[in-house]
Amino acid sequence: MSDKISSKGCHKMRDKYISHNRVNDVISPCVSPTPINPSVKDNDELTPLLLSQSVDNQQSRKDDDSTSIQRNIINFPTNRKPSLKQVIPYYLPILNWLPKYTVPKFIGDFSAGLSLASFQIPLAISFATTMAHLDPLTGLFSLSLTPIVYSVVGSIPQMIVGPESAISLIVGQTVDHLVKEYNKNGEEVVDPLLVSASLTFISGTTLFLGGILGLGFLDNILSQVLLMGFISGVGITMIVGSFITQCKLDHLFKSVPEHYHSTFDKIVFLFKYCDLSTIDRPTVLISVLSFSALILLRWLKKKLSYDRRHKWVFFFPEILFVVLLSIYFSWKCDLHGNYGILLVKSMARKRGKKSTKSPSTSISLTNKDFVSLWMPPFSTLNKFKYELLHPGIMVALLGFFESTTASKSLDSLYNIELSSSNRELVALGSLNIVGSMIGGCLPSFGGYGRSRINALSGAKTTFSGGIMGVFTLLTIFWFLPYIEYVPICVLSSISSVIGLKLLEESPHLLKFHYTCRGYSELFMFTAVFITTITYSLEGGITVGIVIALIKIVKHSTKSRIQLLGRKNNSDKFVHVDTMGSTRASHHHNHHHHQQQQSRHESIVFEIEGCLIVKIPEPLTFTNSSDLKIKLKRLEKFGSTKQHPAAPRSRNESMTRFIIFDINGMTNIDSSAALVLYEIIKDYTFKKMARVFLVGKYVPVRVKDRLANSGILELVQYDEFNINVGDSIFKNIKSVLQVIDYLEACGDDDTNFIAGSIDTSIFNSNIV
Repeated sequence: MSDKISSKGCHKMRDKYISHNRVNDVISPCVSPTPINPSVKDNDELTPLLLSQSVDNQQSRKDDDSTSIQRNIINFPTNRKPSLKQVIPYYLPILNWLPKYTVPKFIGDFSAGLSLASFQIPLAISFATTMAHLDPLTGLFSLSLTPIVYSVVGSIPQMIVGPESAISLIVGQTVDHLVKEYNKNGEEVVDPLLVSASLTFISGTTLFLGGILGLGFLDNILSQVLLMGFISGVGITMIVGSFITQCKLDHLFKSVPEHYHSTFDKIVFLFKYCDLSTIDRPTVLISVLSFSALILLRWLKKKLSYDRRHKWVFFFPEILFVVLLSIYFSWKCDLHGNYGILLVKSMARKRGKKSTKSPSTSISLTNKDFVSLWMPPFSTLNKFKYELLHPGIMVALLGFFESTTASKSLDSLYNIELSSSNRELVALGSLNIVGSMIGGCLPSFGGYGRSRINALSGAKTTFSGGIMGVFTLLTIFWFLPYIEYVPICVLSSISSVIGLKLLEESPHLLKFHYTCRGYSELFMFTAVFITTITYSLEGGITVGIVIALIKIVKHSTKSRIQLLGRKNNSDKFVHVDTMGSTRASHHHNHHHHQQQQSRHESIVFEIEGCLIVKIPEPLTFTNSSDLKIKLKRLEKFGSTKQHPAAPRSRNESMTRFIIFDINGMTNIDSSAALVLYEIIKDYTFKKMARVFLVGKYVPVRVKDRLANSGILELVQYDEFNINVGDSIFKNIKSVLQVIDYLEACGDDDTNFIAGSIDTSIFNSNIV
């Protein structure tokens, strides 16, 4: 704009401005602020108008910014650095609840611990023998030592840690692979117990270091769909593996020349070798009876528990009941001697002995055996570190996610105050590191099912898990001779029931995502499920993590800029793409008049010559590159959803003014600032367009970054905001007022820059 504006030019400007006013069209009839150079002496006609508008602007800002506060205003609290006395109980939670421990709390913890031990002891034996293919004592030690450690370092009162079915299967697959690979010609190169201890140590160390380094946020990577796909695969794996044992085909499975590693391979094995001539009929009969008894008892418990008079049925230990019955009939009828039924003592190994050939080895603990329980896994770790590292890390990730899921579920049901995920990582890592030194313990983590029963049984603190561990230790010392008589096929039936239980929630989850058209979630579920069955358990969880990471990277690199348009009969600017078919259309509508009116009100219009773009997210180096691509697509099509190969539908003259709404841009890094600087520079000097920034509440760090990068020097200056007067406009309305004036000035004033207006008139005593 030239330094002087003639009276004739002002009349021309006013006539054109009144006949075509974006502000009038967009919001409501109002008088546009008319910026003018106060040094012009012969422009007396515009001075009263300018002064009146300045006063109106001041009043409107006063009305907008003032807030009527009825309550008293107080200062924010002053935070102080915690002392060492306050920090130690945070990382050692037993110091918090132990001084306040009372007799009623002990009674609740005692009853809960006893209830848990009644059904967790048979499960631990089942996990160790039928899934991990280890000594039964391994499962018992895992159930006794790790809960005691967690009662000291754990922070979630109702959480119960112990062996998990899916993790025990990963241990079992790793043990089978290494034993079959290295143990040949009767020589025991690989000790299965040390393999289990090594995996426990790797997972514990991984979690402990993750907690120290603050990696607790990683639980957000593993979604519920990923976990459910893996758990469903684990359920199928448990059922198929248990079926081989229930038919007494384990010896045949190990002796065949082919290698059947995955679940799908085992299904092929069953189709190939399982027939009436190979199965053991007494074993099958006992398996069917025990499986049917467990299913029937579960059904009765579920049915009777709906009646308030039979609420106690919920705590009935059906697994312990079936195991005790099997012990009685095994001892009374001599199932092993008369019918060849394999018992727990057939799988036991003497502690401290290398040989596992004798099927009748006693598992009774002598003093010598107890000393040999100290089994550090460091030599095995050093020898097979490459084979053990990957499954160990997978165990850590899966175990942490299961524990996190359990803690979140407990919080939703019982309003538990959740601790820091990093502190929980340290606790889980500590108990597994300790457990890895004792007798080849299985990796132990929190489980939702047993933790919920613990809460319902009246547990008040983590000491309930310690009491369960004490009862398990008493079982090891006093009741091992009775546990020896448990048939292996009964434990396999327990595993089958657990596998069916793991499959119960999958149909509901799949139906939900199908109804919501969550096809990406369904794809992830299918990919994880198929990989788990056809390849391996650790392969399934690896594929799930890779898919999750790809989705996260895609989400973080995708720009979500929005093209804004004015909603019909409204002063609101909305995202055009979200309106879908509600854009302006000339198609005839045959619906009811009310529907026509609603459709008419939801039509959005584009402001002539203006590209209004909202940046509703922080700009970083990840999504700033995509910002360039999306802007070009908006210029050509007015939508980010249009295919780039389509013909141009938006005229270039519609991009004379670019308005960036940065209200949602809460942060911007230097890499993104460089990209934004190049975008605005290209608009300003190559395309000869004017760029405006709009943001009512822009963080100071964002303003500083924009100023330091030189962006604010390229955009139009908000000279009308006389209280602030910076390069960021307060709203789109004020930008459109300036644009209306620029258009009204005509072709001679196309070089006008709002920042060139002197503000002295606004600060004068007359105003």
